[in-house]
Amino acid sequence: MSLPFLFFPLLFFPFFLFPLFFPFLFPFFLKPHLHYSYTPPRIKDYFES
Repeated sequence: MSLPFLFFPLLFFPFFLFPLFFPFLFPFFLKPHLHYSYTPPRIKDYFES
């Protein structure tokens, strides 16, 4: 096995799991108009609009 084959998946691995590890940041990226809200987003926010 060569090193590129080991490092290449690691470069994209965090991007695929970004919504899983940082779910509290996702609603702010999807809904910029909520940037003034300091309350943590709830689970139902993912299913609303």
